[in-house]
Amino acid sequence: METYLSIIKLHEKKLFSLDKIVSVPDTANMKTKHPIAEYRKRNNLTLEEFGILAGVQKAAVCKWENGHSVPSVTASKKIDIATSGALPKAVLRPDVWAVDDTQPSEAAE
Repeated sequence: METYLSIIKLHEKKLFSLDKIVSVPDTANMKTKHPIAEYRKRNNLTLEEFGILAGVQKAAVCKWENGHSVPSVTASKKIDIATSGALPKAVLRPDVWAVDDTQPSEAAE
């Protein structure tokens, strides 16, 4: 009867035991956090607080962090200024801003 408590089976990268569930990190498929998420965590900012810095709602910040959208050119400028360059616009929008550029590329216009 006691043996059922010690039964553990591996299923979809999670260890299931009858008394607790323990997640096993899948290091092969781990992604690095989005730069905005890293910045927010380092500076103890909520989605809403970061949204205020960028001039957007928290839902937009969530979409950026999850890769569903990217900051607009205007938002990327605001974030660059508000974070004193910790999150440069060229990192947030490399498709628009070159690392050394101060103006949007022709493709963005």
